[in-house]
Amino acid sequence: RSNSQPNRPQIVMVVSPTPRSGSSSTALALAYSSATAGERTLLVDATSIDAGLSAVFARDLNQNAVVRLDNRDDLSRITTRDFHSGLSFLPIALADLRTLKHSQRRRLITGLKALSLSYDYVFIDAGPLLEDEAAASLLPAADDILVVARSGTSTSQQIEETRRILAPVAGRIHGLVVNMVEKTKA
Repeated sequence: RSNSQPNRPQIVMVVSPTPRSGSSSTALALAYSSATAGERTLLVDATSIDAGLSAVFARDLNQNAVVRLDNRDDLSRITTRDFHSGLSFLPIALADLRTLKHSQRRRLITGLKALSLSYDYVFIDAGPLLEDEAAASLLPAADDILVVARSGTSTSQQIEETRRILAPVAGRIHGLVVNMVEKTKA
């Protein structure tokens, strides 16, 4: 936990250069591990292109309903909880961040920070930044950023482009996870 402020959650954003790199599964694994260890944990799906986590964790939420993201109360209303693991889930991807105006994105960050105060850890699945830069609007909320790439799929050029998008918050990048690495024969 790199956050030096007590009583404040650690907010980790998980990003990837391209779809199907494993950002969702990585964010889910980290969040689930944290929740089952007894930490108050929130997993946020901010991947507007493919809201796969929302399809699993927010099945009962009417996806045609208007989802407001203006403040903590609005966000709390759409937060679900898995009682087995203790993991809470916020499906903001259902609102499609790409359609939000700049002022709405600012209010979303304010609301997310307020809601986060109820948790020890918040993991944000931002998904593929090169395909959906809207999730990058949540970067000001993140304490730490984890980049996830897929071996054989994510190119060094795509990783470099992702790094350029993250340049304003480069000091918060704390790692690169490479998924699907083939074992070499000895």
